[in-house]
Amino acid sequence: MKTKLLRVEGLIKKRARTSDDDGTYDISDMHADLNSECEDVKEQNFKMKDNIRKAKVVLKGLTSALQTGTLHKSGLAKNDKYAHV
Repeated sequence: MKTKLLRVEGLIKKRARTSDDDGTYDISDMHADLNSECEDVKEQNFKMKDNIRKAKVVLKGLTSALQTGTLHKSGLAKNDKYAHV
């Protein structure tokens, strides 16, 4: 989020430097830019939430497979204290 805010600040400074021909800074342009940045952040947030949801589903499936499923029956899920050695 901090990176996004820094991008917005940079965008505002850039806009101020490249103002209109008469030297004024158009607030409506800045508002549109900020809205587009906000929509980008919302879209990224939605994608991340969707990825987290999918990862939780996979984790739940693996957990159940380790406890009662095929991995448990095959012996791969044994909780041997020194299995890594």
